[in-house]
Amino acid sequence: MELVLLPGMDGTGQMFGPFLRSLPPNLKASVVRYPTNKECSFEALADIADLAIPTDAPSIIVAESFSGLVACELLKHPPASVRGIVLVATFLAPPRPLLMRVLAALPTTARHGGRFGLSLAGRACLGRKPTPETLDLLAAALAEVPPRILAGRLRMIRQPPTAPTAINVPMCYLQGTRDRLIPAKCTSAFAPLTAKLEVIPIDGPHMLLQTRPAKCWQAIRTSRTIGPILDPFLAGRR
Repeated sequence: MELVLLPGMDGTGQMFGPFLRSLPPNLKASVVRYPTNKECSFEALADIADLAIPTDAPSIIVAESFSGLVACELLKHPPASVRGIVLVATFLAPPRPLLMRVLAALPTTARHGGRFGLSLAGRACLGRKPTPETLDLLAAALAEVPPRILAGRLRMIRQPPTAPTAINVPMCYLQGTRDRLIPAKCTSAFAPLTAKLEVIPIDGPHMLLQTRPAKCWQAIRTSRTIGPILDPFLAGRR
């Protein structure tokens, strides 16, 4: 069994460090990275994600925030090895349209760099009192991505792709109860896609995998949708 982790809007995969350290040693995980030197469509990003999915072993997709849209694009033609999907603080339609318009209108330097930009991003994504460690992680990830790429992904969020007509694998959704970016109502958009959706509230901000990594893994491990898929592999059985 392998977890395939699809990153948030930065696309670097760096932000998965805390969550990876919370996984059991006998569970393999691979991190997808999106290009930082060119803008890509959702279809192109889904193709990149598809290349990371094993063909010779079962897998579970973990899609964070922006990548929920990438995962849904990918699942229009689902790889045979995918057994389930974990969505983390994500959406199918622009979650806060007014905020998206404001962010898109800001100068790229305000979104990307400087103490003000980092403080603003940290409070929005990591909560009111982010730790120095999580702020450093966010700063390192943002430093890898040119402002024009971030601006392009903000525009993409405002024009998301159509959702698949159905998702035929079990799904759980980790929802931050203190998420300032993604309202709780965004989970309802996923309900028509599958009869196997489980919404799991977690007390935390938008970046749950960074601020509540152990709780996220425990929620996935014990979920009624994804937990039974993991059971035989974590127990050493096939």
